[in-house]
Amino acid sequence: MAGAAPANALRRLWSGPGWPRWTLGASIAATLALLAAVVWEHGGPSAVWRHWQAGPVRALVVEPFTGPPQWAEPLRDAVIDSLAHIPNLAILPKPAGPEVVTGVLRVSVERSPNRIRMSAEMRNVDGYPYWQRTFDRPIADLPDLPRQIADAVRHGLRRKTKPYRPALAPYDLYLEGRYHFDHADDGGLPTAVAKFESAAQLDPNFAEAWAWVSIAREYLADRGAVRPNLELPEAREAADRARALEPESAAAYLALGINDLQYDWDWEKARRELDRAIQLSPGWPLAAYWRQRWEQAMGHAPEPPFSFANLPPIQNPDDARRLLQNADDIRVETYISAAALAMVANRIHDTGDTFRWLEQAYDERCVQLPYILRDPAMPHGDPRFDDLMRRMRLGGTE
Repeated sequence: MAGAAPANALRRLWSGPGWPRWTLGASIAATLALLAAVVWEHGGPSAVWRHWQAGPVRALVVEPFTGPPQWAEPLRDAVIDSLAHIPNLAILPKPAGPEVVTGVLRVSVERSPNRIRMSAEMRNVDGYPYWQRTFDRPIADLPDLPRQIADAVRHGLRRKTKPYRPALAPYDLYLEGRYHFDHADDGGLPTAVAKFESAAQLDPNFAEAWAWVSIAREYLADRGAVRPNLELPEAREAADRARALEPESAAAYLALGINDLQYDWDWEKARRELDRAIQLSPGWPLAAYWRQRWEQAMGHAPEPPFSFANLPPIQNPDDARRLLQNADDIRVETYISAAALAMVANRIHDTGDTFRWLEQAYDERCVQLPYILRDPAMPHGDPRFDDLMRRMRLGGTE
């Protein structure tokens, strides 16, 4: 029998003259003890067995980096950006179901004036380690580290072309911008714009900085904090510059796609730009989010909720009427989105002011306008509404 051969060989080894039985027994016992310790350290027998049975990793959860948040959080963003270039790897906020082999990336960050140390490990969801590595570098090498960690994740697969490497000073400003962008809910967007602009001015060839100048400006407009037809032309110029510097930059295509969607209202071009961003960075959640926003603008999905900056609280219809009565004077000092005022007027069924502010939103290129026009509560069927939809090329859009 074929299955008897290993057993017979073991019996010969056990009984042969070359090995005392007690020595071999002790060796086998030590080996089994070591194997058991390794197995339990890596999550137990079931975890190891599932690891051996599993196919290639198709998804990755990047846990919050540990360390000072002003460095750990933007460095995590930069690593995710690099990971998004890996084909067939989805970046997820939490582990997928058992049908998708998911890895977990954990990184700690320590920074001193002269050095940066990032300790990274990748495990499966059961705790079985794929690899562990410490990146201890001079501080001047900081811009290389996110890409090096991504390279470790993809097991040495390198990009075909050498990416642009900014100097430390503009890269530091870029990371600070990403940190403040991540804290937009705390009022960080204006600071993010300033940091990205400083990085781009310090290194005019830094394409990612130009792309994020555009993205951060577009987010200011998306929150109703700035007048779009004053802010977004500069965002468009920054996005164009980013793509000219780095034609394969996913961030540049994302910035262009957002601008086409939110400001130019060029629906087909926006779709192409956003699809290209996803093609270049298949696992990038931000690109997927804006592709979904395109679907919402087209009426293929429910419109997103908006939180308008500078809009005073409205508790009752009297508050709404008072705001609409004083809106022109308020907007001289503090910008309030015309789209927001149109929504306020429509809520109290003031059709005259609704169309007045819808037209003002159209003139200002308010980025929220395509979405709020999809609201069923808007005066659909009114000839003025149909004319506005036609001018925006939204009627019958596929």
